[in-house]
Amino acid sequence: MGRDEHARGATVHYLDRDRKTHQLRAVWLVGADGKRGIVRKHFLEPSAGIRQEVGIFEYEGTWIAANLKITLPTPESHPDLALWAAGHDPESVYDLFWPKNWHFCRPPGKPVACGRFGPFADRLWRHEFALPESDDSKDVLSVFWDQLTPMITRNIQPHPGAKPVEVTFPLDCIQILRCGPFRFSHRVVNRWFAKRTVLIGDAAHVFPPFGGQGVACGVQDAVGLAWRLALISKSDSLLSSATRSEALLQSWADERRMAIDNSARLTQQNGELCIKEATLMGNVQLSCLKIAQYFLNGLGMGLSLVERDGHGYSGWGSGTFISDFRGGIKLSSSGNLERSIV
Repeated sequence: MGRDEHARGATVHYLDRDRKTHQLRAVWLVGADGKRGIVRKHFLEPSAGIRQEVGIFEYEGTWIAANLKITLPTPESHPDLALWAAGHDPESVYDLFWPKNWHFCRPPGKPVACGRFGPFADRLWRHEFALPESDDSKDVLSVFWDQLTPMITRNIQPHPGAKPVEVTFPLDCIQILRCGPFRFSHRVVNRWFAKRTVLIGDAAHVFPPFGGQGVACGVQDAVGLAWRLALISKSDSLLSSATRSEALLQSWADERRMAIDNSARLTQQNGELCIKEATLMGNVQLSCLKIAQYFLNGLGMGLSLVERDGHGYSGWGSGTFISDFRGGIKLSSSGNLERSIV
């Protein structure tokens, strides 16, 4: 319904399912409610002119995104599955068709971002793929299965000496929790906060799927904001003054914008690899890139964009850290974890 701000915090007015009026009072209102969330769209755009604008590169594309829940086939439920003769058990079948970590790949004409998410025991999978602009098909599920089925099909040799056979993971073991078209873009807010209302996550910035940066950046937003809000709320009146609070929050916003831009550059680079059609020259370039990264990792170095991202906020002159003592870098920048993920 509405929001009121006062010297000690903010009050949000809302209606419950029975249309009864309620209020929530808080010292700070943090909008982590997505790119179409109420906090920015209904509160900050009209009152403070805060809106999402094109970031360092422009992208618009329609993708089909699906959340899947996988159940394990067994010799009893699927006795004809050729994998049992090859020595597989239900868990190894799952690992064969639904590999760990996140993957960015390029079937002809349809860049794909996919991977496991949530608790491992739940066997949840996120699958997203781009639609060509000319594809106006309205049968989303049909398009989804046409795209997914070749990706969960393997050539399997049932036993030594036997001819390989084509095996598809049983479709009746795949439950679609959600599937629909989504319009993706790259946008960043022109301001991150106004008075006692702050934006983080997709409410502040959105990325195309082929970089896998959205959730990661949202977590970094929250980590950097949390200690600042705690410091402002618990410190003496000098630091809690409006001027000091705004300066501390502005340093957070500046640091986050720098990090968002670095993540956007990595996303753009990954997108160029995913979107372009496969060519001999492109495959040669990608192979050279992998070889260069392998040797640089061995020397404790990284490719320029990865190295820049690993430096975190250290290049920002007005950050909330002590530069002389290597403040502002990412904790994992000296190891291989971050580079291996990128």
